[in-house]
Amino acid sequence: MLDYAAIVRLLAARHGNVEAIVGHSFGVLASFLAVREGAAAARLVGVSGMAGASQLLDAFSAQLGLTARAKRGLARRFEARVFPRETDLWRRFVAELDPTETRIPLLLVHDESDPIVPVAQAELIAQAHLGQVTVQRTHALGHHRILNDPGVIETIRDFIDAPLGAPASTQRRSEHIEG
Repeated sequence: MLDYAAIVRLLAARHGNVEAIVGHSFGVLASFLAVREGAAAARLVGVSGMAGASQLLDAFSAQLGLTARAKRGLARRFEARVFPRETDLWRRFVAELDPTETRIPLLLVHDESDPIVPVAQAELIAQAHLGQVTVQRTHALGHHRILNDPGVIETIRDFIDAPLGAPASTQRRSEHIEG
């Protein structure tokens, strides 16, 4: 994720005037991290994104039936092995924190039956974001097929191509895309 965020920051610095950053799954966290750490973009799009890295730990632990003690041990080992220099890993890698004070318009697209990242993760991100948020739910596209769906692609394209209006922190829309 650190590499993804660094690439986004590098591309934004090199090319400037980034219309949108589009992330999928773990890439949504990386997109928010990149913006918080200096990448400027007019819009953000999150597809099947998780609200925080802890969701991965929770889902993995639940799949294996780990006890709370085993889950804590796994978290400590993960922190030490994968992110040894991070002082607050679980707080830094959270998409649900508003990424900037500029209140970037945000589109979240998530399938209701995503078996990897529950749709509730999109709602957590939407509730915490201070700017304009549009949540689009799909049906029967899962976690990966959602990326190739023509309706989803059109929705993302329309969001990116739409003229930027005044920030509307109270504006929240939720719609359905039939997949």
